[in-house]
Amino acid sequence: MPRTDVPALEPSIPGTDATGALWTHEETAAYLRLSPQSLYYLNHKGTGPRSFKVGRWRRYDPADVKAWLQTLAS
Repeated sequence: MPRTDVPALEPSIPGTDATGALWTHEETAAYLRLSPQSLYYLNHKGTGPRSFKVGRWRRYDPADVKAWLQTLAS
């Protein structure tokens, strides 16, 4: 019989940080303490944090940005 006092795990959905919001390009650059142009360059080279397009705009999942930073630290 399954336990009912333990919440079910949610699937991993992009943008599910504490507020559920995705970061804009500018917010991500500010978090990384980079210029927006430097972040665009990292995207162009394919070496930056994972991002995706929502309409015309590039968005970042905060969890992906933090995971990318962890790869740089190791």
